Order: sequence, then structure tokens, then C-alpha cells
Amino acid sequence: MKPEEIFGDIPVLVAGGVATRAYAPERATKGIDFMVEHDRYADAIRSLRERNFTKQNDLFFPNTSLGLYGEAWLKDGQEIDVISSPQEWCEQAFHGRVED
Repeated sequence: MKPEEIFGDIPVLVAGGVATRAYAPERATKGIDFMVEHDRYADAIRSLRERNFTKQNDLFFPNTSLGLYGEAWLKDGQEIDVISSPQEWCEQAFHGRVED
């Protein structure tokens, strides 16, 4: 399933195990992690509900300095994690900006 089939016009970035395939040896992963901008997080969750995904649980991130939060969703055996952060680094990831 393509991201636009799940999230429509909401910008998403592929993260986690699937994303690392571009830089490192492939590793086993059950699902796909999508990062969305903090301001679009509620829209992304609404999109999952509209497409009949079922929330499995809230995600836990031990490194609290990144400000990450998210949820795990499931539909027809397809596992999807949606993550975000209100911190500036997350916005920079979407807009290609890096500030010192």
C-alpha cells in the first residue's frame, strides 16, 4: 500500500526499519513507520480511521529528548506506526532545513 493511499495529501516520511534499507543491510520489520508533521498528526490518525485501520496501542519511546509520540495501527495484516514530534527537528526533516 502506498502512503498516498493511506494518508491522501498529508506529507509523510518513511522511518524505522524500512527507511534504513537505503543506508544499511536490510533487517526484519513487521510494519512500516510513517512520520508526520506535528500539525498534521490528527489528520493522519483521522485518515487511518476513515480507511478502517484499527488502533492497536500507543507507542513508547524511551529517549524522551526527541519528543516522539505515536500510535500503532493495523488493517488486513498490514502494521503501520504513525509517529511525530512537536520539536523543530521534525519540521526540519520535512522541509530539508538544517539549522546549527
